Amino acid sequence: EEEEEEQEEETNEPPTKKQKQCVGTGELYLCTGYDLYTTFEPCIMCSMALVHSRIRRVFYLQKNKIFGGLGGNLYLHNEKSLNHKFEVFQCQIGEKSELISKSVLDLSTKSY
Repeated sequence: EEEEEEQEEETNEPPTKKQKQCVGTGELYLCTGYDLYTTFEPCIMCSMALVHSRIRRVFYLQKNKIFGGLGGNLYLHNEKSLNHKFEVFQCQIGEKSELISKSVLDLSTKSY
């Protein structure tokens, strides 16, 4: 019972001054302005979480052809119906440990 009361108190608190200042600026999102570096392409669920978190860029090495949400199967980062877009790069480790990256674009939405 005490835990429930504590949770109710926390959710009923008015917004702080900082929270009021951030409204409309995008600063309330978890990953605004952050880059993600990962070994494997995020799955579809994780890719949507990145959209909702307002990530800036994603870099990955290994494509996920079955469940990938950022180029392997879907291109959620370029989905027209979503209100946030971000850059995605598939990287390769080249000779002499150089990192080579290429942009992952949804070629089906480009007009040639």
